[in-house]
Amino acid sequence: TLTKYNGTATNVVITEAMGIEAIGAKAFKGKTTIVSIDFASTVKSFGMNAFDGMTNLQYIVLRSETEVSGRNCWTNKGIAGMGRKLTVYIPSSLYVVEGEDILYGSSTSWTSQNYDFKKIEELN
Repeated sequence: TLTKYNGTATNVVITEAMGIEAIGAKAFKGKTTIVSIDFASTVKSFGMNAFDGMTNLQYIVLRSETEVSGRNCWTNKGIAGMGRKLTVYIPSSLYVVEGEDILYGSSTSWTSQNYDFKKIEELN
């Protein structure tokens, strides 16, 4: 579990070699210089307030199905409070269209009502 991010990168990459399976509570809290985070397929969950206050975060990349296990993962002090959706790049295999809504995998926590989903292939 990544309990606290201490890096200075604006574009963060969590690689599989790091062996991180979870992002802990408040791990990225207040990291206002980060613009993007690319999560390895090993990351399976996000903790409470994990990304609180990340006002400059533009997008994240999820390479496998990831659960938001903690409340307020993206709080009103960050993306939601700025009146915009967080762009989330996901594998085509997890991009599910259901009526007018786009879902991410089987989770009801991740819907296009709250996030702007795009396929990873669109990132390039």
